[in-house]
Amino acid sequence: MDTTGDERIGVVPLGTVRVRGTVEAVGAGRLLVRTEGLVEVHDREEFLAGTAGRAVAALRTSDEDRVTVTPDGGFVVAGADSVRAVGSDGGTRWVLPHDPWHGASRAHSAPAVGPDGRLVSVVVPVLEPDKAKAALVYDGEPGRNYTWDELLLLDAASGEVVGRQQIRSLASAAVQSWSPDGAAVVVSCWTAWQSWST
Repeated sequence: MDTTGDERIGVVPLGTVRVRGTVEAVGAGRLLVRTEGLVEVHDREEFLAGTAGRAVAALRTSDEDRVTVTPDGGFVVAGADSVRAVGSDGGTRWVLPHDPWHGASRAHSAPAVGPDGRLVSVVVPVLEPDKAKAALVYDGEPGRNYTWDELLLLDAASGEVVGRQQIRSLASAAVQSWSPDGAAVVVSCWTAWQSWST
């Protein structure tokens, strides 16, 4: 940033606090704090000022889960063979089963909730019964042949699939992000022998 036209960005401290785990901004002035076996939602200002009491919402998780928060304080959880929505009270709203993930007994990506909270995008694996048509064949696991993953758009309230698109990936990891207006979702997938694709 030493060429003409570069503009320095000022830093505005919001506060600091010591915490175990990772902290991520989730919008609406809230933070998601992830520790082993637990995700918590906190008010950003109180948390960074060190005055945060109890979490606004919390959910116990397992190692196989990938979790994101919804605007109403609930969660969407991707597991090894399903995606489910959990309310802020801990009750299950809906469950969408899918084929088991390839290569691990855990979800490969966290769901992404649209900015208005109406849609959820999730990448899921797809089994292919015909070995000749499979993009990935697991010789050590009979019947575990896969075609390309799918990107599903789900109704956040019901879990109903409202859109699906095959993506040219057999993701070992996937990252999703919605545009601020909710008109598009960007998905980047890591496929072991092909690197990242977006």
